[in-house]
Amino acid sequence: MSDPGSRLRIVYTPASLAGDGEPAVDYRRWRDLVAGGRTLPADALAELRHGCWLGGEKWLRGGYLATSGLRAGASHPELLMLNVPGAFVPWAQSLLTDIGEHVLDSDAQLLDGEMILLEDPRAAGMVLAFQRLFPGELSAPDLESETVLVLPLP
Repeated sequence: MSDPGSRLRIVYTPASLAGDGEPAVDYRRWRDLVAGGRTLPADALAELRHGCWLGGEKWLRGGYLATSGLRAGASHPELLMLNVPGAFVPWAQSLLTDIGEHVLDSDAQLLDGEMILLEDPRAAGMVLAFQRLFPGELSAPDLESETVLVLPLP
């Protein structure tokens, strides 16, 4: 196996770099709420329960991670993981690296709607679903080409 760093990169964009977009507004709002004390109002907690983490239809909360190298190395769309809480970024980066290396080493194509069961002890029993997205199907981030959204399911 060649050095994965030379053929696959994982790019992380935290909400704090979202400029004036919705993720940045959400980030600043929650940062200010947390700075205001030890507890959140009931309506804020309810919103968090219904907010999207590790999925969703757009980048709304937390950061996002994307691969770079799958299109060039395996003619496969890049992978994308949305709404990743900061504490989960190392796990998500490791997960995308493992999936990306598998694609590069095997020339596998992740199919739209495909699901896999993880057996790795770090996420044993978790199911991942894959959804192919095309430019214009996601409001944020703006996709330039076909991408595979990685959706961890409980």
